Amino acid sequence: MYIWERPDWPHFRWDANKLAQPLAAGHLKQGRLLGRLERLGFPLRLEAELQATTEEALKNAEIEGEILDRESVRSSVAPDWVSLMPPSVLWIAVLKALSR
Repeated sequence: MYIWERPDWPHFRWDANKLAQPLAAGHLKQGRLLGRLERLGFPLRLEAELQATTEEALKNAEIEGEILDRESVRSSVAPDWVSLMPPSVLWIAVLKALSR
């Protein structure tokens, strides 16, 4: 059942006491993940962010009943990351693409 199919949509009720511990645990895991990404270095971190954004877009479309092509979504998302990459990383990407 999707969230918007619930009879109480969009009037939500929750117990803050029940949510506090899972939210805190999620926040801690998020911080650890961000720390690991920082240690990966700039190019690998960008690649991880690109993959996560691509995956998020695919899942959101799937929720709406659409199945998108992964490479098309990645191609649409990638230009945002390319503008953040240092020139050396861009050259490595170009060389990898040409060697295929």
